Amino acid sequence: MIASFVFAVALVGSFPQNTPTKPAPNPQPADAVSFRVPEFANATCPIMGKPASASLFTDTEFGRIYVCCKPCIKKVRKEAEKSWKTAYPVVKPATNTACPITGKDVDAKVPVVAVQGVSIALCCTDCVPKVTTSSQIALAKAEDPKLVDLENRACPITGEEADANTIAVIDGTIVRFATSKARDAAKEDAKAALEKARTLRQQEIDGTLKLVPHPDTDARAADEAKDEKDDGRDAEDGTSRKNS
Repeated sequence: MIASFVFAVALVGSFPQNTPTKPAPNPQPADAVSFRVPEFANATCPIMGKPASASLFTDTEFGRIYVCCKPCIKKVRKEAEKSWKTAYPVVKPATNTACPITGKDVDAKVPVVAVQGVSIALCCTDCVPKVTTSSQIALAKAEDPKLVDLENRACPITGEEADANTIAVIDGTIVRFATSKARDAAKEDAKAALEKARTLRQQEIDGTLKLVPHPDTDARAADEAKDEKDDGRDAEDGTSRKNS
C-alpha cells in the first residue's frame, strides 16, 4: 500500500507542470545604435503657472523656456529674464570639470553661465556667447562630457540648415536637425541618420557642401516683424502688452 502511494506521487511529479513563461524579449539588431533627446525642461509655465508642454518652448539668451500654450511664447520673449527666473527659480551647479564648448579644463576665474537652472563652468569668456546660442548642447555636454559634438550644420534628414538647439544623441554623438519633425524621423533609422550627418559634415569640411537655408527662416522673420509692428501700434494706443 505504501509502495503504491510512493509510486503515485513520483508519477505525478514526473508530468510537466503548466507554469506560465515570460515572452522572450525582441532581440535588437546587431548594428542598432542608441537614440535619445536630452531635455532640461521647466515643469511649470512661467506665464500661466500651468504644467508646461514638452512641445511648446522658445529659446532665449537664458536658455530654453517651456510654456503651456502658444500665446505664452510671445510673452516670454518680451520678458525673457523675468520668465527665466520664474521658470527656473533654483540654479544648481553642473559640477563639470571640462568646458562643454571646447573640452578644455574649466577656469575658476571665468564666471559660470546659468541656463535653464544649471550653472555651467567654462574655460574662457569666448565660450559664453556659444553657451547662449547652443544651450541644449552645452547642457548635454556639461551633464555628460563623454558626448561628441558632430557640429554638423546640415540636417541629415532634410539637407537644410540645422538648428543649433534641435538635437539628438545618437550612439554618443550629438547631431543637429532642422526641425523636431526631422529629428523624430531620424529615430526610425538612427544609424543611417548618423552616417548621413557624418557625410554632410565631411562635405562641409571639404568645402563641397552647399548649405540650404531652412524654409522657416523667412517665416520666423515675418513673425518677428509682425510682433514689432503690433508692439508699435499698442504703444501708440497707450496699451501695454507686457501685462496682458
